Amino acid sequence: MSVRKIKKICSYVIRTLLVFSVLNSCQKSVSEDLDDDTPIPPVISDLNCLPTKIQITDQDGETYSTNYFYSNTGNPENCTENSPDGSVFDWTMKPGSRRIDLIYNQWIEFDDSGRVSKSRMLFIPYDNDPYSTAYFDSYTYDTQGYIVSVRTVRDPNPLVTYLDSSLTLTTNTWDNGNLVKSKTVYLDGRSTEIDFTYNLSVTSTGNEVLIDSYVSALFPGFFNTGKGNRNLKTGMTYKFREPDGSIWSGGTESYTNHTFDGQGNVLSYKVGSVSDGNSDTSTVSKSYRCF
Repeated sequence: MSVRKIKKICSYVIRTLLVFSVLNSCQKSVSEDLDDDTPIPPVISDLNCLPTKIQITDQDGETYSTNYFYSNTGNPENCTENSPDGSVFDWTMKPGSRRIDLIYNQWIEFDDSGRVSKSRMLFIPYDNDPYSTAYFDSYTYDTQGYIVSVRTVRDPNPLVTYLDSSLTLTTNTWDNGNLVKSKTVYLDGRSTEIDFTYNLSVTSTGNEVLIDSYVSALFPGFFNTGKGNRNLKTGMTYKFREPDGSIWSGGTESYTNHTFDGQGNVLSYKVGSVSDGNSDTSTVSKSYRCF
């Protein structure tokens, strides 16, 4: 699986929080503006609804999808990534009481509250591949249960690394139940900053990526990474900064035309992106299983 394919599979994340990093701004990011294209969803159910499929169709018509499978009690068992060329990558779970083991010595550990606390993931997950690079993530939550930081350390013995730094620290800022600010600082002093906007009239059911990590990129909503946003995310603005603070790149993402199911879960939405003068559109569709 190429780096491009992995990034495509994970573009749901990139289009909802990532761009391989995260934010800073002096102004409050929550927007009171309403999106006329966004209908008000029904009252959110008390059921726990987890994603069974997330599909991304880009403007060229290429489709990338990830399918998620659970036990009858809602425990994750397996997920598969599907690419336009027909290739399928299978993530079989081996659950334990405080840890889930994945293929190629990858794993996810949980704290006493069932939240992700640590993980070891490969950037290109192939066994004995010299271009596979392992990263260890450590997750921190505040007293209210929101994810406030993620520290990433590169495996000390990789042959090749595709990421620019061996250590990053992402910090998140929450306001009124929404993730409004996030900033990732790299070992070399560069940083990425993202501001988020929300429709405060629409309540979110969660099941979205909240943190800059490979776990959240592959498994959005699949594992517990703390409380989700209170309201529906409508966009983000991101900036890439040099160590001296100057901006070398940036862009915006907008999320419109949302549709909902009877439980209040988002079924689909359109993504519009503008970066360094280039624009792109795609459609994200989702399905769920409720327990």
